[in-house]
Amino acid sequence: MSTFLHLCQKVAERSGTIPVLGQPEALTGQSGRLQRIINFVILAHDEVQRARSDWRWLITEFSSDVISGVQSYDAAALGISSRFSRWIHRGDDGRDTFSLYLAADGQATEGYLRYIDWSDFRHNYMIGSAATETGKPTYISENDQRKLVLWPTPDAAYTLRGRYRKGAVTWTSADAALSPEFPEDFHEIIVWRALMNLASFDEANEQFPMFADAHDRLKGQLVNDQTPRITRGGALA
Repeated sequence: MSTFLHLCQKVAERSGTIPVLGQPEALTGQSGRLQRIINFVILAHDEVQRARSDWRWLITEFSSDVISGVQSYDAAALGISSRFSRWIHRGDDGRDTFSLYLAADGQATEGYLRYIDWSDFRHNYMIGSAATETGKPTYISENDQRKLVLWPTPDAAYTLRGRYRKGAVTWTSADAALSPEFPEDFHEIIVWRALMNLASFDEANEQFPMFADAHDRLKGQLVNDQTPRITRGGALA
């Protein structure tokens, strides 16, 4: 498993700095070019995470109780304390992802909630007598404040389950032992990306194309492995 420190050492090795500087043995107490290498690895790690909005490794699940009389919930209220980015309303196949069951009855009674876009949800269920209706929720939406809103308002304690996308994590010098969250086969994409950044800084025009080519090949493989498959639609009538 490649750690942050190992990735920095690989960048130092491939950048041709070994004869003068050697490899960083730690991520603290560095200066000059070695500190620049560390900074470029941090930047490359951020760039890879933010390169696509549909990376699979940033998808995770939650399960949390919703309570009687409370209709809307933000991420913190559902037990998500950090790195929340956005809710995943539907899966790659277009089907709903949020489900719910009566906590007292257990998961055997679980069923999917129908997701409705906020404008339609608000128009149909947040007005008149519908706005005060209570019962077992059957619909869910996300409002302008990024809160999940249930309808009808829960009349008891229910367990809500679903999926959300995590935000990027930015490494610091204290994270030497951490590894990228995506599969190990693709960790060196960070090395090549950092080398591209370093070559641009150094104006090393003869090295940049080689680094970029290696990066682009590995990125293509990462995209194939960690993004949704494109499926063909059914036959036209």
